[in-house]
Amino acid sequence: LSLARRTVRFRFAGVRISEVITPVFTHLQTSPQSTADLTVLLWDAASTGIDLPPIQWQRDDVDRAGKVRGFCDARFAAVHEPDTRQFWMLDRRSATAVVWMNDVDAVPLWDRIHPLRKLLHAWARGFGADLVHAGAVGIDGAGVLVVGPGGTGKSTTVLAAMHAGLSAAGDDYVLVDAGSPSGSPPTAHAPTAHALYGTMRLHQAHLDRFPALMTHHDHVFEEPWSGQAKVTSYISRHLPDRLTAEVRLVGIVIPQVVL
Repeated sequence: LSLARRTVRFRFAGVRISEVITPVFTHLQTSPQSTADLTVLLWDAASTGIDLPPIQWQRDDVDRAGKVRGFCDARFAAVHEPDTRQFWMLDRRSATAVVWMNDVDAVPLWDRIHPLRKLLHAWARGFGADLVHAGAVGIDGAGVLVVGPGGTGKSTTVLAAMHAGLSAAGDDYVLVDAGSPSGSPPTAHAPTAHALYGTMRLHQAHLDRFPALMTHHDHVFEEPWSGQAKVTSYISRHLPDRLTAEVRLVGIVIPQVVL
């Protein structure tokens, strides 16, 4: 994958986990490279029969964010999520990560359509970027970050902009780097939102009102925290020409729902 102007390589053990993860990132696929800035090794126990080795910590050693105390420092990051039965560890020195899931099909759908968020965030912070809960749309390479709490209309705004002919780097999560100040070396660049996921979501009620915003649907699920139904579409499959790898940011937009 070409992600945030860097090369990321996924290596899967087991067909099923590849079938679930790969379609989310197809818009970022590039030609094979001999080296990578990050290599991620992924497998699940259900399809391979290979379980996670015995863990060396207790549940109380895992904080609310899933970080394993004593296994997170300047070199390593380790996250264990017992509830969803997932574990990953990143070694920044070797630019290698391992990801284990007990059963990729048992991972909640809202997690499968935005996989590896914490891992990619931990890796991106090494080059000054952050995972941001926001969308990004633009035209001719420049655009805006669409921000706001859940339910404020980020996805609706992004999908409406795409319907009007703009390109998007994402509707819910993007990697954002702040760029470099003017007068910096020739490699300097403006603040940029980098694409992550080729999936987008829309509230079922919004889709019912504005069906043109998402003409191809792949999944419907109910958010446990809101109790509302959301429709998911693999935009990278249905509207690949409306996706862009990055957007040079010239502003920030906060949608407001009005009656």
